[in-house]
Amino acid sequence: MAYSSIRLTEQQREIVQETAHRLTPYFDQIIHLWGSAYQATDRTVNRAVLYEMELICRAYFKMLLEEEDRESFNHRIATAAGRLCRMQVPFDHLALAFHVMEDCCLPFIKQVYPEKEKLVEAMVAMDYMCHACFSVIAESYFHEKYAHASSSPQREKHSIHLAESRKLTHRETQVLKRIVEGYKNREIADLLKISVKTVEHHRASLMRKLGVNNAVNLTKLAIRNQIV
Repeated sequence: MAYSSIRLTEQQREIVQETAHRLTPYFDQIIHLWGSAYQATDRTVNRAVLYEMELICRAYFKMLLEEEDRESFNHRIATAAGRLCRMQVPFDHLALAFHVMEDCCLPFIKQVYPEKEKLVEAMVAMDYMCHACFSVIAESYFHEKYAHASSSPQREKHSIHLAESRKLTHRETQVLKRIVEGYKNREIADLLKISVKTVEHHRASLMRKLGVNNAVNLTKLAIRNQIV
């Protein structure tokens, strides 16, 4: 997913940048806390894998500060995610590492924003950025995993899913695109001018047609098969 697809207003961008600057003095603490927290959840992780995951965290933070252009950010993320894929790190471990980083940032965000209104604004803006960054990570990881895959039963299975995707209606494709981008049901309904119940119906239909049972697998399938 291109970085340019991040859905932020100008005000949100300013809030994200301000938040990143406020967190800068604590960044080494955040990284240290993240490393300890992640190792506590995955005791099998080795130093090389942890290093690559840390590179993603540092690239993310640098991007928040707007000290790195979007193309460079995407390249750094793609390179690190690709190496982790080649090191056979399961995607759910990579996802866990990124979400642990989010959790480790939270106490410091609360510390630098004692005012409740400002805190809520910062958390909402940062949440959007986290979703966008995670989409780039997922796309890079699965591109590496499937770009050069040879014909195999597993590959054929994904081809079947891809063929099934051609049966999606225009509206289902619109809904799927928003799901992949991280929108929630209410947001999708507002964007497409339809009811939440209709969004839920399309979501259920997508899962049935594509043979998955939750939104995470739906997103993975859409990204790796370039359905949207």
